[in-house]
Amino acid sequence: MKFIAKAINRLRQSLKHKSKVHIGRAAENYAAEFLNKEGFRTVEKNFIARGGEIDLICSKNSKVYFFEVRYRSSKSFGSAGESVSSLKIYRLYRAISQWILQRGLQSEFIGGVYAICIDMPAGRAEPVVKLVSLRV
Repeated sequence: MKFIAKAINRLRQSLKHKSKVHIGRAAENYAAEFLNKEGFRTVEKNFIARGGEIDLICSKNSKVYFFEVRYRSSKSFGSAGESVSSLKIYRLYRAISQWILQRGLQSEFIGGVYAICIDMPAGRAEPVVKLVSLRV
């Protein structure tokens, strides 16, 4: 429980008066800590490919998982999960294809593609974190 409290405090502190880039990086770091706690090992962060980016690439049980991190501090523009557009999913899959080709990875080693949706509703002490499977 201390781990979660520390991670939440770091997320809150890093989000105060920051740019979108800083907020995005803080959310990605929080998501990486969350996944590590769930048994995932971070392989790579922010893989940039032509036409897309992969926020987090992790492994667990000899499988590779790809994650898009979404963060919302309010519901003014919808939840974090609602912010994942079909264009974003398309670009994510393009970047994943390039990552796989560069490494010669076989499809049986792919575990899945997910969005980690982090919502920080007003009045809550902890963020709400959801994993959403992304399919083309």
